[in-house]
Amino acid sequence: ENYVPLGDEELPSIEIGRVAGHPGVVIVAMNSAWANYLEVPLMLEATRTPRAQVVADQMAGIGIDAPEALAVLVVTLGEESKPAAGPAPVAAAGAATVAAKPSAAIPAAKPGRWEEEQAYWDSAKQEPKQPQRQAPDKKEKAAGVMAGLGARLRRSRKERPQKEAKPAKKKRKTVRRIPFVLAIVIILAVAVAAIAAGTWYYQGQQRIQFFNKFMGGARVNLEAARSTTDENQARRYLEAAGEQLDQAEQFFPEHPDVTALRAEILEVTAEINHVQPLLAGFDQPLITFTEPDREPHDVLVHGLNIYVLDSGRDVFERYQLDEATGDRLAGDGAPELLLQSGVTVGGRRTGELAEAVWAPAMSNRTSSGPLVLDRSNQLFEISDALGPVNVTLAENSDLGFVEDMNFYAGNLYLMDTTASQLWRYRPSGESYTVEPEPYFAEDASINLNNVIDLTIDGSVWLLHPNGTVLKYFAGIQESFALDDVNPSLSDAVAIWANDVEAPGGRLYIADAGSDRILVFDKQGKLLQQLTPVDHPGVLRDLQDIYVDEVSNYLYALTESSLFQVSLPPIETND
Repeated sequence: ENYVPLGDEELPSIEIGRVAGHPGVVIVAMNSAWANYLEVPLMLEATRTPRAQVVADQMAGIGIDAPEALAVLVVTLGEESKPAAGPAPVAAAGAATVAAKPSAAIPAAKPGRWEEEQAYWDSAKQEPKQPQRQAPDKKEKAAGVMAGLGARLRRSRKERPQKEAKPAKKKRKTVRRIPFVLAIVIILAVAVAAIAAGTWYYQGQQRIQFFNKFMGGARVNLEAARSTTDENQARRYLEAAGEQLDQAEQFFPEHPDVTALRAEILEVTAEINHVQPLLAGFDQPLITFTEPDREPHDVLVHGLNIYVLDSGRDVFERYQLDEATGDRLAGDGAPELLLQSGVTVGGRRTGELAEAVWAPAMSNRTSSGPLVLDRSNQLFEISDALGPVNVTLAENSDLGFVEDMNFYAGNLYLMDTTASQLWRYRPSGESYTVEPEPYFAEDASINLNNVIDLTIDGSVWLLHPNGTVLKYFAGIQESFALDDVNPSLSDAVAIWANDVEAPGGRLYIADAGSDRILVFDKQGKLLQQLTPVDHPGVLRDLQDIYVDEVSNYLYALTESSLFQVSLPPIETND
């Protein structure tokens, strides 16, 4: 009951568990409050992957709904891997080491000089002072007067010598000192100039020496990054090369060699990080939303039809692509209003529009078209012949707030963040009257509060805003982790999965925080980072993405625009 959290003055009770069969050891130190909310088997399941970051993400996912803070420390132990072949990165601290050596041109102070000066002043302080002469008294003054009078009397008796005529004064010659002083000044000026020039030359040579040293280190690390096959090691080499180049730039900031080498480093970095520029599709948006209260939320594409759900204006609209080109809107580009909040459809009044998916005829479902869900959990279908029609959704008293809706193999999936459950509705003709099934087991500790989007391809993929992706199959979590990417995912907003791209299909993740769309395979390996290099920042407010496998177009929905971009080919080693 009275557990001690990590970080308190008292030592907490910590258990260390090891899961057999792992290539490494995962140590998870946590405060005992975890046991109040989660089962031990669930926590052990979260440590299946021998990677500290993945385990931390898993623990954050399963413990996020606890009413108090849960602390956990994850440590991964394993055998030290041998470094990749190639020269080691040149240390960025090399400049400090060289600069710290004293210059040979500066003479060292003579030893003992301070001691000699100190001894001199100490002896001066100890020398006795001379006694001051006192003023003479009256007797001494009288004796002095008498002695002076006697001396004058003796001088009067002597014969005074005849005064000689004073010779004429000779005119003093003026000594011309100006040329001499001027010569000294000129010599001093020349000496100072020579010293200054020598110092400037010496410092210039030192600057050139340091510049060449750092440039050489940057080139060595760049070549090492090109030669290694280990991407993580290559990133470390490139980081070291960038640090060396920054040091060289301090000496000659605008040197052309610095500019050229930095361009090479950026090029190799883009290659290592699988950066693929998106060159077409961003000069002119396919659709521009000009309404002040707009909030585009979902985009669906089927053939030449583009559907956009705008939750700000509470409308569901359809745009038509030009049949001849397929890359521009037909006619004047005006959308067709298909459904809006507040209208009556089949005797039911529509509420605030929430989610939309494309639902083809599959399994027991007999019709094709978009399905729209409102905040009252009423479902509507858009029929080409009849317009919006009611779709019966089986009663579910446990259904709470629906954060997302998805469609797979004829089944409709509603992600309920209130119950942290994914409800599966099986079709019966054009309706979904069969009692829904919970996808996750009742005793499973699943937290969907922080899930931003999901996609289904047989497996269920849950996306968190920090880029963490959790994979579930038949309601059971499977071990999965994405490759490390540079820069890291910061504001993931949408995920898309397909099976048509070999091998095994791909995952597309939209990251609004870094202005890019990342492509992974189903094992989590990074294949591409799609970036609009000529239009930086254009995807900063991404809302949704849609991949049309038939036309090979990627649709990127932002707060103000919809872009249609041709997907570049992806080369893989599989």
